[in-house]
Amino acid sequence: MDKKKLVYWLNILGLVLSVVSVFMLFLPSMQVTISETGKEVGLYNGFQTMFGYVEKTYGGVDTTVLGFSVMNFISGMLILLGVIVMFTNVFMPTLGGNKGKFVRSIVAIVLLIVGGILAMFSVAFVVTVGDKWIIFTKTLREGPILQGVIAILAGASVVMGMLIERSKAE
Repeated sequence: MDKKKLVYWLNILGLVLSVVSVFMLFLPSMQVTISETGKEVGLYNGFQTMFGYVEKTYGGVDTTVLGFSVMNFISGMLILLGVIVMFTNVFMPTLGGNKGKFVRSIVAIVLLIVGGILAMFSVAFVVTVGDKWIIFTKTLREGPILQGVIAILAGASVVMGMLIERSKAE
C-alpha cells in the first residue's frame, strides 16, 4: 500500500473514531450512590451531566438536580469540532493546499486529544444543585472513559498519518 492510501485510511479511521466518540455521550456517565449505604440513587448520561437534569417529584414539582456544566460542554464541543475538522481532512483534502491540510491536522489532533482528556474528568466538572449532595458519592462510569480513550485514539491516528505523510520516501 502506498503512502497516500495509508494516510487516507488513517484519516478515515480518525474520522470514524471521532464520530464514535461523540456517540459515547449516550452511555452512563455518572453514578450517584448514598455514601453510607452504597445504594444507587441515580445514573446520568453524558448529555445530562453536560446540560443539566430536572427531576419530577411525586407532588409534580420540578427539582433541578444537575446544572449546566461549562467544562463538560467544552469537552463535548472540542470533540465535535474535531469531527468537523476530520471531515474536511477526509473529504476536502486539497482545501488550502498542503499547508492547509497540515494546519487542519494539527488542529484536529489538539481538539481530539484535549477533548478526550477533558471528557475523562466529567464527574469532577458536574454542577450539582442543592445541599443534598453532601451525603452522595459521585462515581465515574464507562461513558466518559470510552469517549476519552476513543477520542485520543482518533487523534493518534491523525498523528500517525502526519508522520507517514512527512516521512521521506525510501
